[in-house]
Amino acid sequence: MSSKKPVFFDASGRRAARLSALGWAAALIGTVLAIGFVVSLVVAKPVATVDFPSRTYAPPPKDLAKKAVAPGLLRSAVRLATEAQNRRLEARRLRRLRASQPSRVLPAILQPQKGRSLAIGYYVNWDTGTGGASFDSLKRSLSHLDWVIPSWLYLDGPKLDFKINIDSRSLNYIRAHKPGVAILPNLQNITQGKWDGPGLAKLMADPARREKLADDIVKVLSTNKLQGVSIDFENVTKEAHPDLQAFLARLSQLFAPHGWIIVQAAPFDDPDWPYQAYSQIVDYTVLMAYDEADDSGPAGAIAGQGWYERILDKRMRELPADSTIVAIGSYAYDWVNRGQANVLGFRDAMGSARDAGATVAFDPATNNPHFAYREGDGTLHDVWFLDAVTVFNQIHAADHYRPAGYALWRLGSEDPTVLPLMGQRYDLPAPANLKYIAADMENVDLDGTEGEILRVEGDPQPGLRELQIEKQTGAIVDEHYKSLPTGYVIHRVGQVPKKLALTFDDGPDPDWTPAILDILKEKHVQASFFVIGANMQAHPGLVQRILDEGHEIGNHTFTHPNLADTPLAAVRLELNATQRLFEALTGRSMRMLRPPYLGDAEPSDADEIVPIVEAQKLGYITIGTHVDTLDWQELPVEKMMKLVEKEVHDPNPDLRGNIILLHDSGGDRTQTIKLLPILIDRMRAEGYSFVPVSQLGGFTYDQVMPKLPLTVMLYADRIVFLTLSFIGQFLYYCFIGAIILGVARLLILCGLALANRVMGRRQPSPDIAHSGDTVSVLIPAYNEEKVIALTVDRILHSDYRNLEVLVIDDGSADRTAEVVRERFAGDPRVTLISIPNGGKANALNLAIRQATGTVVVALDADTQFNTDTISRLVRWFADPEIGAVAGNAKVGNRINMVTRWQALEYIVAQNLERRALAALDTITVVPGAVGAWRRAALLEMGGFPSDTLAEDQDLTIAIQAKGYRAIFDPTAIAWTEAPATFKGLGKQRFRWSFGTLQCLWKYRRITFNPKYGELGMVALPQVWLFQIILTTLAPVADLLVVWQLIGQWIAYKQHGSEFTDTDLKVMGIYYIVFIVVDLMAAMVGFVIDRREDWKLLFWLPLQRFGYRQLMYYVVLRSIAMALRGAVVGWGKLERHGTVKAGPAARNA
Repeated sequence: MSSKKPVFFDASGRRAARLSALGWAAALIGTVLAIGFVVSLVVAKPVATVDFPSRTYAPPPKDLAKKAVAPGLLRSAVRLATEAQNRRLEARRLRRLRASQPSRVLPAILQPQKGRSLAIGYYVNWDTGTGGASFDSLKRSLSHLDWVIPSWLYLDGPKLDFKINIDSRSLNYIRAHKPGVAILPNLQNITQGKWDGPGLAKLMADPARREKLADDIVKVLSTNKLQGVSIDFENVTKEAHPDLQAFLARLSQLFAPHGWIIVQAAPFDDPDWPYQAYSQIVDYTVLMAYDEADDSGPAGAIAGQGWYERILDKRMRELPADSTIVAIGSYAYDWVNRGQANVLGFRDAMGSARDAGATVAFDPATNNPHFAYREGDGTLHDVWFLDAVTVFNQIHAADHYRPAGYALWRLGSEDPTVLPLMGQRYDLPAPANLKYIAADMENVDLDGTEGEILRVEGDPQPGLRELQIEKQTGAIVDEHYKSLPTGYVIHRVGQVPKKLALTFDDGPDPDWTPAILDILKEKHVQASFFVIGANMQAHPGLVQRILDEGHEIGNHTFTHPNLADTPLAAVRLELNATQRLFEALTGRSMRMLRPPYLGDAEPSDADEIVPIVEAQKLGYITIGTHVDTLDWQELPVEKMMKLVEKEVHDPNPDLRGNIILLHDSGGDRTQTIKLLPILIDRMRAEGYSFVPVSQLGGFTYDQVMPKLPLTVMLYADRIVFLTLSFIGQFLYYCFIGAIILGVARLLILCGLALANRVMGRRQPSPDIAHSGDTVSVLIPAYNEEKVIALTVDRILHSDYRNLEVLVIDDGSADRTAEVVRERFAGDPRVTLISIPNGGKANALNLAIRQATGTVVVALDADTQFNTDTISRLVRWFADPEIGAVAGNAKVGNRINMVTRWQALEYIVAQNLERRALAALDTITVVPGAVGAWRRAALLEMGGFPSDTLAEDQDLTIAIQAKGYRAIFDPTAIAWTEAPATFKGLGKQRFRWSFGTLQCLWKYRRITFNPKYGELGMVALPQVWLFQIILTTLAPVADLLVVWQLIGQWIAYKQHGSEFTDTDLKVMGIYYIVFIVVDLMAAMVGFVIDRREDWKLLFWLPLQRFGYRQLMYYVVLRSIAMALRGAVVGWGKLERHGTVKAGPAARNA
């Protein structure tokens, strides 16, 4: 055959230049657009927000007319300076006396600190939920603390069973941010809200139970690597003290080897409490210096200064200062109508005083602050509290005794100015910043009428107090609150009688949103949809349908993170990206926001409020909800309906709701679909009507979704977002398409291969002939000195006798020709032809013209035939329709992972495909490693073509196009040397892939041409479909899986316990189906090829996630090279002579 220009080759280079220019232009435009787009997303421009209407739709609440009244029942006493001075002098004397006594040897972290007091904070679990004050205080205060005493242990139930409730969040936070802090869990005998003294007495009286309790405590401390325990047993009966002392002594023995300590909380003034006896057993005694007036008695000072100093002096006379800790309170009691008091935190007390307009007074008799007020209905509140001033006075008075430390009861209820006072040097004067009270960043003041549409109208403001300090003693004798600290002020609207708004979060979803829209359309209800940007991008058509049917759309962020845990820059990006996408798709903007996981109509703490404030700066109003159907839990319909009715009819206007929360995505929404028509019909029957959220707030449709002018930026956004949407859809459908094509291919190949095997049994093969017409064996060789002798020798040992062997040395630079001459000079069957290098096709064509045989067998120089291979190939040519016979090529050098992967591929892919196509009486390639050709047909075709790299495939297609049959004989086995390195494999497969692409393009007119039978209608289309298109799509499928795993991991980190893995499950099911079918197809290949090594199957999973990616690369590279029109060389592989023939050869 005459030399032709290679397929795809563009000698002018213009095609490559044009493609390069287009590529650079596209890259430049894309880069500019991407940079501008990203910058515009990050730098969000604020827009005009929606003004709340001046009128409200909800009826105004009753005027509480909270009125401050003069505090009553104030106790008076005169604090004598001389008496105080005498007490302090005595304290100094006792301190000098006790300084000479030996101290306990304790770990450094647990020892009294030289020159300063230990700073200790009590932490409680029952105030640590979302927005919990105790945890927030812990985060603010940890830097000031030496010890934390958390309430993690308790004795509960009628038998006071030992219970553990360790708050992992606080434990992890402490360990992460200040690991040197000592953690001493608090053990209390409080059960059902009461201190159980009698029950404790029974427990302590039982030695076995005492021992078990001690062992349980040891296990907790050891397991959690804690530093000791705090024992807070209260209401201890007098007769229980000896047993309790025995228990503590035993606990001390168990603690000694570990270096743990025992801290015991003791009442401040209990005549029956053996203070000294206990102090000889435990490491520290904590004096609870508060509750002079407790919540069960009459109103009064919680810890009057005179009372405090008097009792403290009594205690310090009998307790060693270096093992005594003074517990100081900072909280409030609110006595209502002179009855039982409610416990308040300092922030709560400030809020009550602020809301009531009450004046805080400083009682000169007790040095405790207080205020009182009446509600509009006459309810009297008498509030006393302990603040930073009382804490300073108590520390200042106690410093004279040099106690080991001060413990704050409790974290979460304190005046925020308290913590900097603790852990300081003794006898410091009142700090100047004591007059400042930090703004209330944690609490929320609700303003306006009731409703679930929110706007933050006031930021937290600090408070200020004036202090009067007594020069002689340094104590603060008066304080005046000039301004009270404030928190966020949130204005609410939207509580309209007999009006309800249906809202749907998390969509749009192709499965659930259309069904919901159908129901709303049938019921003539307009609703509000709060969409996720990622879902909106994936399903833009649904967004347009929602608008077309008259519904409203609000922002629910782009990826559904918890904004309370999201940096503000990321919050802005989430909101802006969603808004910009909506604008690009619809030409409208959005002004309504529902933050994910808000969970209520009002944010409860700074973590939830700050993102809302940030969103408000961008022009958003926040939409909450009081009516949560909990449909995401997939509850029964009637249960969800009862929740709706309860919350819609709630008698408390602060809890009553008009906005109903449902979901149209994020999981199985079957129950939502069932609930929706029932909810609409039932509430309408009660006289309610359904309106969009905007109408509850008094806004118009265009106010919450204002129209935008058509600008260049809007069109640019539309292009970018629609491109991203298209890419996302394309990737998804590529994944689905790749899976479907892959499964279909495997099923079809297996079915046809099995059918071919059955047909082969029914139609016996021709008898094997060991003699007959001359067979010419052609071995083109280029630099094959390592393998050529063995290859020729194997041919000569064939059981077919009428052979001529033509070795064509194609200009080798090594000793290939010399090896052939030296080894086979005396064998007349071997002919050496030496020619200048011209390529494999040229070498074969020259040999064909010199050959004398009627059948030509061509093989590569690295291939070894079994003794019967030629006989099995030649027997088919008795049929004049046979133009070519393909043999069964196998990998003969299974020496490492790369070659074993190829051995597996030959069995379960290449040879399985040949068997399948053979069932249709066609094949696409007679491999160069083992194939036989009718010489007359080759001469008729002009020999092997030179315009493609896959000359064997090219000739196979051409000879069938001429009307000859090409068949596959799986019993004609040859062992070939496969590349043993990834580099060599890549070179070989690139040549194969590029050559295949050349052949497909060269014979494109045959494809889908019924004139050429199965070759045109099946064989070539399946190469296009499975070897080119599927291999091009497959990397996209793998990338999508990786991206899905990354995205799902991010979603899990963002959503925690509310994470839904539906998308991951669906994709996982598709992938698992593909893998299972792939494995079954591989097993079919091994079943058909019975003599193969089944251990190769163990390499299949790794091959699918390593080897396959290399195949993707070579196909994509081939397409790129074809488009460019570049010249591609043959790519000679280096031979190593590592082929070992398999069982068939050895047994022959």
